[in-house]
Amino acid sequence: MHPRFPILAGVCALIALAAPPAARAQSAHDLAAGKVLFDEGKKLMADRNYAAACRKFEASLEILDSVSVLGQLAMCYEQVDRKADAWAAWQRVKARSGTRADQRDTAIEHIAQLAPQLAYVTITVVTDAPGLAVERDGRRVRPDELGVAVPANRGRHVITATAPGRARFEQTVTVENGDRRTVSIDRLAIVADAADAAAAPVSVDPRVTRRAPARPLRRWVGLGTAGVGVIALGVAGGLTWSAAGARDDARRLGCGGEPFGCPPGPGLDRAHTAYQRAELATAFTLGGLALVAAGGALHFLLGGDGEERPDGGGLRVGVSTSSTHLLVSVGASL
Repeated sequence: MHPRFPILAGVCALIALAAPPAARAQSAHDLAAGKVLFDEGKKLMADRNYAAACRKFEASLEILDSVSVLGQLAMCYEQVDRKADAWAAWQRVKARSGTRADQRDTAIEHIAQLAPQLAYVTITVVTDAPGLAVERDGRRVRPDELGVAVPANRGRHVITATAPGRARFEQTVTVENGDRRTVSIDRLAIVADAADAAAAPVSVDPRVTRRAPARPLRRWVGLGTAGVGVIALGVAGGLTWSAAGARDDARRLGCGGEPFGCPPGPGLDRAHTAYQRAELATAFTLGGLALVAAGGALHFLLGGDGEERPDGGGLRVGVSTSSTHLLVSVGASL
């Protein structure tokens, strides 16, 4: 025996004894908790409460990392139609070096049964965006997984991709057992800066990039302004009609319809009334036209996405007047 061996053995014993009692007891407690969780999972399986049983087995596996727990979890996954997870669990049972022959044979049998029922999702990336990060259902996809058909459980799966200075990509794919689906990430729209990238809209389809969100407040202000203008034009029309009536009264009373050159009397009073109402009608007409034009500019000339419309769309206002009538026409091209 080497003369230093007793010394090394004594040092190791002292280190073991010096470890805190709580640390040594924690290991025993964990083993006990893992066994209890495993037994609870088996009871739930017997009661056909498979979803709860799977959660118990998952918790037990985190503590025990046992082939027996792994096999029970694989069978539980099969019961809740998580075939991809079951297939992966059986693969782990098969790969464990200490697996007994019967456990290995069971794993091989289940793998063969599940293989034709598996759904597969392939994620391909053809964009050259630097710093690209791809996730499937919140889990980071490793570069060597890209372009490879990876088993997926039946149901919805969310594929996302992000890169500095690019808009976020997101696409949801739904698969049934036996399906094979491919998600292609071929474009991530470039944004101005990092702040814009964080606020940029999600592109559901990689070939479609949404425009910036609409700005409804400006459009509503435009509609309100134009509405007030239309009301003003309506008042102007009423005043014009009233002025025409007063002018006709003045003519019947011996006045020419204008206050200038009329003899004193009722005819002159009616002529003055006609003149004043005509002046007010003109003021309301000009103000109404200005409001309609301003409202139309806010609502029509600027699109809902905040960009100027290049097609020249806008507001058209036409006015025609006579001594007794006011005609206003408003039109817009979108």
